[in-house]
Amino acid sequence: MVCNMKTVLGSAAGLLVMAALSGCATQKSPTPWESAFSPMSEVGTDATDQVTIRQVDYERAESNPRLPGHEIIGRSAFRDERSAAGDLSAGSRLGDFARSVGASMVVVGERSAGQEERVRYIRTAGVGVDTGDAISRGTPPARQTGSEPVPVLVDVYDYIAVFYRRVD
Repeated sequence: MVCNMKTVLGSAAGLLVMAALSGCATQKSPTPWESAFSPMSEVGTDATDQVTIRQVDYERAESNPRLPGHEIIGRSAFRDERSAAGDLSAGSRLGDFARSVGASMVVVGERSAGQEERVRYIRTAGVGVDTGDAISRGTPPARQTGSEPVPVLVDVYDYIAVFYRRVD
């Protein structure tokens, strides 16, 4: 019975550790829109209910267009290797961030910036070098795994988002 109790306690401790780690894993990292955000006026403390996201030419967004009845509260500009097409709806993380800074409208521009070399890590597996002891015991050499950096060319895009607050 003691053996079973130790097993149960060990399993319970393992589950608690897993639960704690999974809680950490669910925290969202900031989006590029958030990381690159530069306030241009006082950011609103009241989150807005509705956000409109409008996609325009990059050059137009870059010029910080004035919109009647709105003031610019900030902007984000960054380069990324993913297309943000799926991130341009009011229910996206961009929309959530815009609401959190009090923006009621976001004007977004995207343009291709060509290709850049980036590093990717690929998994490697191989057979370890053995001194002969394992072979003489009849066991195969141990497998070794790891990762290796590989340079690759990827398509990259420049993004700019201008965040507006409605003024009445």
